[in-house]
Amino acid sequence: MLSISLLLLALAAQNDGGFEIVGTTDSGLGAGASWTDDVNGDGVPDLLIGALGLPVGGPDTGMVEVRSGADGSLIRRDFGPAGFFLGSFLLGIHDVDGDGFGDYAAGTGDWGVLGPFGSGVIVYSGATGVELWRFDARVYGEEIGQRMENLADINGDGIDDLLLSGSTIPDGMGGSIFRGGEILILSGADGTLLREHRGSLAGQNFGTAIGLAGDLNLDGFEDYIAGSSNQGPFGEVEVFSGADGSLLWSKSGNGTTGPIGQFVTSTGDVNGDGIPDIVTSLSSSDMQCYSGADGSALWSDPMNRPALAIQIRVNTHLVGDYNQDGIPEIGSTIGYLGVPQFLRILDGATGETFTILGMRRVNGMPDQFAEDFSGLPDLNGDGLEDLLIGRPRHAIRPHVGSSGFDYNDDGQAFIQFMRPFLSTSATELSASGGSSVVLDIDFPASEAGRGYTMLVSAAGRYDAILGNQRKYAPMGRDLLFSRMESGYVPAFGFGFHGVLDANGDASTTLDQGFYLAEFVGRSMHFAAVTHGGFPLVPESLSNAVVLKITP
Repeated sequence: MLSISLLLLALAAQNDGGFEIVGTTDSGLGAGASWTDDVNGDGVPDLLIGALGLPVGGPDTGMVEVRSGADGSLIRRDFGPAGFFLGSFLLGIHDVDGDGFGDYAAGTGDWGVLGPFGSGVIVYSGATGVELWRFDARVYGEEIGQRMENLADINGDGIDDLLLSGSTIPDGMGGSIFRGGEILILSGADGTLLREHRGSLAGQNFGTAIGLAGDLNLDGFEDYIAGSSNQGPFGEVEVFSGADGSLLWSKSGNGTTGPIGQFVTSTGDVNGDGIPDIVTSLSSSDMQCYSGADGSALWSDPMNRPALAIQIRVNTHLVGDYNQDGIPEIGSTIGYLGVPQFLRILDGATGETFTILGMRRVNGMPDQFAEDFSGLPDLNGDGLEDLLIGRPRHAIRPHVGSSGFDYNDDGQAFIQFMRPFLSTSATELSASGGSSVVLDIDFPASEAGRGYTMLVSAAGRYDAILGNQRKYAPMGRDLLFSRMESGYVPAFGFGFHGVLDANGDASTTLDQGFYLAEFVGRSMHFAAVTHGGFPLVPESLSNAVVLKITP
């Protein structure tokens, strides 16, 4: 069943169109989210969406829906073997069977040929759904296939290979090392094991996270990252050569920045040295960006922000370059007690909040928004990469007369087009006067006639709760923010409040910089919000732009 929605503003803060895919009854659609190269011949990459709730084909088979990236229409449903819970862990891969269409890999959840916690990975033809090859767990608890990445060809056969990790590992003597951890590289062509790294101690959790690093040593091979959340007191990140598997460098967490290694990913070249850099964090710790060349610290995003003090990271992935600065952004699902709630998009260059997708949970009701998500290629031709978000379950109301909630388990997936709603004519404003900066507001036409307010803060990247507490603003709460939220008209410009025109547009001009003298040397954050009046009841929220105040 396909439901098309031009705007998903009830769920998304920054989204210019897209479409919504709704699962069939109790399917739990959205447990996995990925994409692959075109499989239906229309030239547009297509979508992979996992569902765990369907018993079709046998008990707990799980399912992968292959859907058109052009319009979301269903191309095919692929079901796993009975008991394999297919669909939680998905990865689109390039054509491995030579038919000219994209293929995909699917992790088999917590089950496999060895029973519970065996698991493995199955590679399917994107064009037909036929199983091409599989790699099953070798010992009980190996849990292969829950973390997977495409790795550029390392064995010279012209086909990209598959990087994945496991948990409990063979010890080489017929036994196993419980949660020692491992990284495997499999041939994309046929699943042959090409390389293996193993942890040495029980509970080390080597390979808790894996990621691609780009070519850090400039030898023509793509390198890769391993996170070990239990290595030492604060975790560890190691970077390995794609050419031969040798260790390039390692980094341990510390008591100042906090533990690392549960999530790892590469980002663009943050420090301008021509080498991609690396981001890592633990679920409850600050996110750290390190130089890909030598592991030196570049930026940190604090986790324990005032608004998010009881929350943890659930998932972290590289997404698209939404602010077009040449460095991809980073998505981080934030949740309560491990249940996803909303998705923060961080500026890959600085760690600042770019935008926040999803709502603050209502009346304490659980919501699995962004259980999984994936950056997408540009599907709608606007020059910006897009975003796929899964939501397999959400509470719809508390039980009447008893504790607990009533749930909708059909599941949803949201394809979001990520054109920014707010842009700026400059990145600096002088407090000495004589210059001006224009902030262009460009909401979709469906927002025409709504009231808008420009939120302003000098409190940095912390995420303030807005109005009715259903949305987070991508900036901190300070006195200026609170006054703007109440309808205050500042003296340093005009157009801070008003009504959007017939196209959903407006502008704010900052032309009295001398009123901002107290902020010299600091960065001010701006974001536009549409609403129905004061006290502020927010409806749609833009991305943030940052303006530095200079002398």
